[in-house]
Order: sequence, then structure tokens, then C-alpha cells
Amino acid sequence: MRNYLLNLIINKNRRIFVSRFFTTSGHTSKESDVLSKKHAEIQHSLYSPLQLPETDLFTFAYNSCKAWKNKTFTQCAVTGKTYTYAQTLDSALRWGSAVKKLLPNRDDGGNSTIAFICSNSPDYVPLILGSIAAGAIVSPISPLYTPEEAANQLRESQAELLVVDSLYESNVDAILKLLGKSLPVVVNGVSEQGRPNAQEVLMDRNAKMLDIDY
Repeated sequence: MRNYLLNLIINKNRRIFVSRFFTTSGHTSKESDVLSKKHAEIQHSLYSPLQLPETDLFTFAYNSCKAWKNKTFTQCAVTGKTYTYAQTLDSALRWGSAVKKLLPNRDDGGNSTIAFICSNSPDYVPLILGSIAAGAIVSPISPLYTPEEAANQLRESQAELLVVDSLYESNVDAILKLLGKSLPVVVNGVSEQGRPNAQEVLMDRNAKMLDIDY
């Protein structure tokens, strides 16, 4: 066992971090410390460093998807609803324009925060991308959160708008009651309480799109 462990330490082809406190029955703590210093070294990848784009998510998606406009981007396994890359970006720009109307510029010049309680559906993608394109900060909230947990995230993120799937709209009143203040709510789907329907924006080909300059 001792020889096996020493071979692992000495073998430079293996990326192993050796604790300075590692000891065996054949080595004292001091000897192991010297051994660690001698053989422990930083291992670098054989590949070039990954170049991360210095841009926001919408701009990256917009520039990357141009060659795939008519290809399917997302599809719901339950309903079969699909979005192509072009449909996703168009819907995102429609939603972005609506966001600009729903959330006027803040007096302090900061970015408004939009919270989402949505499933991982095809509609969720253009809602997120459009919010980012409009300059908003997005704060996704897990649909599995309790009303208390959701209210805490709304409070801590200082959200100014809540977007919720129609499936979870029944939780909104309890969440806002715990939050202690009213908040504009848009429902992704038909609302049982007459709230605005995000689908009417996403699917309306005549709706105004957000002006972008790329």
C-alpha cells in the first residue's frame, strides 16, 4: 500500500494534490512534508486557455444563432411546442420591448430586477433573453420554493416585476402577502385573475421589437 501511494505521488502524469500532513508508517510527518514539497507542483492543461466571451448572454446568443435561424432550438417534451433559433430571438426582442414599458428607467440609473417562477419550458428562454436584452437583471426562483422562500428571494433581489407560469399563479397572492408589498405580475399563460399574459407578447408577430444595434 505504501509503495502504491508513493508511486501516485511521484508520477507526474497524474494530477494529484498531496496534503503536507500525509504520512505513512514508513515516513515521519517531517519527511512527508519534504516529499510533498519536492513532488507537488501545478499541472497545466495541454490545451490552450479557454477564451470566454466578454459580452452579455443575449448578445452572445444573438451573434451565435444567426447561422441556425430555421433550426429547432427548444422543444417541450410534454406539449411538443418548439421554437426555432429565429423565433426565440424574435420573441425575446418583443418581450424586451414590453419590459422597457413595464419597467421605466430607475432614478438611480441602476438596472431593474425581474424575478421568474417558471418551468424549464421553451417560453422561458426568450423571456430570460429578452429581459437581459432590455438591461434587466434576472432572478430565477425555483417553483419548488415555499411561499416564504420565494418572498425572501424577491425581497433580497429587490425585484420590481414577477413573471410566473400560469401553473404557479395560485401561489402568487401568498408570496406577495409575505413580501409585504404589491408587485407587478405577468403570467406566462392564461391568468385566472386577469393579469397580463406574456404569451400575447411572445407570439404576436406585429408586436414592437426592442431596438438593438449589432
